[in-house]
Amino acid sequence: NQAFTNYKDKLYNEMTRVFGKVDHIFVCAGLGGGSGAGTIVQILELAKQYMNYNGYDEPAKRVGAIVTLPTVGEAASPIVASNAFKKGVELSTLADNGLIMPLIIIDNDKIKNLYKGLTIANFYPTINDTIAQMFNIFNQISSMSSEYVTFDATDFLTLLQCSGHMTMGVTVVKDFTEKTSISDALKMNLTKTLLASDFELNTAKAAAVIAVVGKSLVETCAGLMDNIEYGFDTIASLT
Repeated sequence: NQAFTNYKDKLYNEMTRVFGKVDHIFVCAGLGGGSGAGTIVQILELAKQYMNYNGYDEPAKRVGAIVTLPTVGEAASPIVASNAFKKGVELSTLADNGLIMPLIIIDNDKIKNLYKGLTIANFYPTINDTIAQMFNIFNQISSMSSEYVTFDATDFLTLLQCSGHMTMGVTVVKDFTEKTSISDALKMNLTKTLLASDFELNTAKAAAVIAVVGKSLVETCAGLMDNIEYGFDTIASLT
């Protein structure tokens, strides 16, 4: 808290220098109990002030948080585990009450198990790039035009401006000929994502499923639309 107080003005100036005019801000921090966990709530409030200054009447809809849970090994420390739990509850309460939108939780233990064998030098850049690429994919898709059904920037913003927790994932469906192949891939992706899982999906306020299909498949693959629709229906029933 003292560190934030001492450097609050410098932090705000950095936002002005780096961000300029933006649509949304995500504040990133680890929940292990260091400076990130210790100052994230105050920085979120500062970010909301920044967005309000930039003309947004509801700045809470424009500021979210991306946080990481400590690994099992790190959480073996009672202090780390306690700090992560307390800060996680505090941020979850803010998200559930619509005071930040959204909250995204990354499970470091999942990441550690998924990327076994990486060097220390490559571990964090690989993880950061993986998470950033998910946002990049949805950003790119939302800016593309389509003669079929379009997921546009407004749709993406609608998802980002839902209170509560957000999860996302990307998967390649290699075999999509069976009726359940796409729905199975979607359900699997909800559990295989690097983000935290085991949420009560039936409490979801919004969900989106985007199918990116090559032109030749659209023109030649009979029954593909039915399989895609079945995937949509499956997610709808889960949420």
